[in-house]
Amino acid sequence: MTKTVTFQTPKGTAIKLSLVTERGAVADATRMVDTWELEAQVGNEVPTGYRVGLEDHPTAGRVLRIGNGLAPIPADKLAEVEALVSEYKDGLEVRRAARDARLEAEAEYIRRSRFLASDGGMA
Repeated sequence: MTKTVTFQTPKGTAIKLSLVTERGAVADATRMVDTWELEAQVGNEVPTGYRVGLEDHPTAGRVLRIGNGLAPIPADKLAEVEALVSEYKDGLEVRRAARDARLEAEAEYIRRSRFLASDGGMA
């Protein structure tokens, strides 16, 4: 599934910002794999792997940073862009928390396995 916001900068450059949650697997495009990526496509170029984020610019106002470039966001699309970036960040935090909990559970399992494999605490 992909959520997309499209807008044009004041200079007329088309920007397509997408939150990608599924992608075809590399080895088998018929199989979908989970992902969580925020992609930006500038004009007709292939979507970039650059970091994407929101910033406040002194003269342009709220802008979308794509790599080293800045794209001013029109006022009518600002709420949509901010909601999409916010959803991406919130989802990223949830995924990180789940990963950390899973890693901690695995580490605890390893600690217990080593304890039981030794003398079981009966020295």
